[in-house]
Amino acid sequence: MQKVNAKLGGINMLVSPDQELHPSQLFSKATIIFGGDVSHASPGSQASSIAALVGNTNRSCTQYVARLSAQANRKEMIDDLKSMAREIMIEYFNANGGASNPESRPERVLFYRDGVSESQFQAVLSDELPCLRQAFQSLGDGSYNPTITYIVAQKRHNTRLFVSNPQDGEGRNKDVPAGTVVDTGRAVSLPFIFSGAGFQMLTSSTEAATKLPRCTRRLKISSDSSRRILLLKDNERVVTAGSAELLAARMKRGTFDFHSAFLTNFLVCMTLHTDICHAQEYDFYLQSHSGIQGTTRPVHYHVLKDENGFTPDAIQNLTFALCHLYCRCTRSVSLVPPVYYAHLAAGRGAQYDMAQVMRGSDTSSVGGSSGGGGAGKDDAPTRRIKLHDNVLNGMFFA
Repeated sequence: MQKVNAKLGGINMLVSPDQELHPSQLFSKATIIFGGDVSHASPGSQASSIAALVGNTNRSCTQYVARLSAQANRKEMIDDLKSMAREIMIEYFNANGGASNPESRPERVLFYRDGVSESQFQAVLSDELPCLRQAFQSLGDGSYNPTITYIVAQKRHNTRLFVSNPQDGEGRNKDVPAGTVVDTGRAVSLPFIFSGAGFQMLTSSTEAATKLPRCTRRLKISSDSSRRILLLKDNERVVTAGSAELLAARMKRGTFDFHSAFLTNFLVCMTLHTDICHAQEYDFYLQSHSGIQGTTRPVHYHVLKDENGFTPDAIQNLTFALCHLYCRCTRSVSLVPPVYYAHLAAGRGAQYDMAQVMRGSDTSSVGGSSGGGGAGKDDAPTRRIKLHDNVLNGMFFA
């Protein structure tokens, strides 16, 4: 019944703005929350990738509309973001009174993005943020420019949270309670001397104070050319050495074998990451759901851009509050709903695109696994997936 109610335009639950600690004054300003995701075909398939963008159309952030497009195979950036974001903004404008309501244009924008790895952070900032701004400026006289907060949500990681005292855990597995946040990060650099006998920590008098396990002679390394530093990884330890030692290393089968002269004494710096969050970047782990079976997995959120000036507590409370608004569940869910909806819409879009291709028409509107049905080569043009007018502005994906 919850799904049926959502598909028919109903509201299943609300976050009360009257609580003393409500989430960052979520309802104090007109806010639109986007969720973006790209669904790829199975490995080896040349089917198109399906991009989905969803956005709320009401002030309580409970009703969403979606726009879909098919693009080049395995491409993660959303090509048609400008057009899709513009259409959703227009739907928000019309649903909130249009020109007769001065608050029908959102004052701030939150964008939750799924499926982006850390190596692609700069790409989404340089590609997708300008598309959002162009979409906003294309509305009206071109002066409309709301503030944007851009957040990436990651679930594919190996981090797990545990309570130090089992009495504080929830459920039979004693998982951490819903609403747990970890947002601290520190990096401690310690000077070490490396020799053939292993690592020796330096004290102020340069005497060996602590010995760590012997290091293997073959270490996988990566080079940072901007700082001319060599990074040596041995299990969880990271060792840095000056660029002069690069001359002593030679490539062999993807690893580096070091000459004996290199394995004699030289000064290095070991960086110990004592917390799970980044020491400099704006990220946090949020365990927003209660575990029912097995060990719960938190979501890793990266705040890449924050023009709204949210404090860490405010954006964490806001994200946790949104996790209570998933239309399919009466409890808080593990991932923020706009991302959930974008993922569901992308999966549905793949079926729609496949049906259109099988019918041999790009203009037919149909209502129907990952990946679209059309050819999705690297240079394939982006095309919109047309939806029937009856479901265009509803939560057909719920």
